[in-house]
Amino acid sequence: MPQQIFPETDFAGYTTTVDEQARLRTLAALHVLHTAPEERFDRITRLACRIFDVPFAFITLVAEHYQWTKSQAGDAVDIDVLPREQSFCAQAMSENDVLVIPDLAGDPRFMDSPLVSGPPYMAFYAGRPLRAANGHALGALCIVDRAPRFMSEHELTLLDDLGVLVERELEAANGQATVDTLTGAINRRGFESLAPCLLESCRLNRRTAALLYFELAPAHAFGTTDETPSDDTLQCFARIVIDTTRAADLFARVGETTFALLAGKSDAVGAERIIERLDEALAAAHRGQDDPERIAYRHGVSTVEPHESVSLDNLLDDARLDAVRARETVR
Repeated sequence: MPQQIFPETDFAGYTTTVDEQARLRTLAALHVLHTAPEERFDRITRLACRIFDVPFAFITLVAEHYQWTKSQAGDAVDIDVLPREQSFCAQAMSENDVLVIPDLAGDPRFMDSPLVSGPPYMAFYAGRPLRAANGHALGALCIVDRAPRFMSEHELTLLDDLGVLVERELEAANGQATVDTLTGAINRRGFESLAPCLLESCRLNRRTAALLYFELAPAHAFGTTDETPSDDTLQCFARIVIDTTRAADLFARVGETTFALLAGKSDAVGAERIIERLDEALAAAHRGQDDPERIAYRHGVSTVEPHESVSLDNLLDDARLDAVRARETVR
């Protein structure tokens, strides 16, 4: 179980690792510093904002003299680069567990930070150190609030789980660990990693979650042929779903022609509203093409209440069965 660490050292400077040069070589070898934003990281910071109900979440990497932000979600704030001596994440990465600073403004070690006394007026910080496979510290996954707060054991565990996902992505070759290369959606592996975190967040916050399952085929195909939709159709469908759903919901390609959308804070009625918005967007896309391949799909929905203990596999199975029972729908 991860633990909260309340720093006791002076924050006038930063602590370096025992072998700082080896740490810096490890960081450089990942080829991540100063790269463009990537959805595989951004979806994790979006999820962190939703799970912990905070206005800011960051994935940061700490170089020799500065902190650089690989991903940020929530309210807009311009702190892409910070001097290392001003970095809370530089302090967090030297810890073994989550660094929690419940009240930045009330702590004499941090109250003079320009991030506390001025915009964005940080009041709470929790940072989960990120490490490479060789153990060297790289940076932190952190959440920030504008009001002081504490973290429960469940929240600490969830932040630790998200940190593990970030570490996997940092180590992944070519950035394809959790992304479907054809559609840009999350792939099955990524969905199975991220979805349990969102489900646990819904349970802790007493919110219903809905899983929508989609099976695609050419417009004539259901019940008549084994023909599969084209790559263009799969890409078009995925793009429209991503554009018409909330950024913090999880959309994944879970099979060759099947997709799943896990919507936190959504029940069966909310799921049908999602379908209505999707239908409208698909119809508009169809009208805007000269010779479009119409997209046919059938969908199923399963929901989980906060008091229920349902696995992701069971949710998928229930939604898949609901789709099989559903009549063909052509969009």
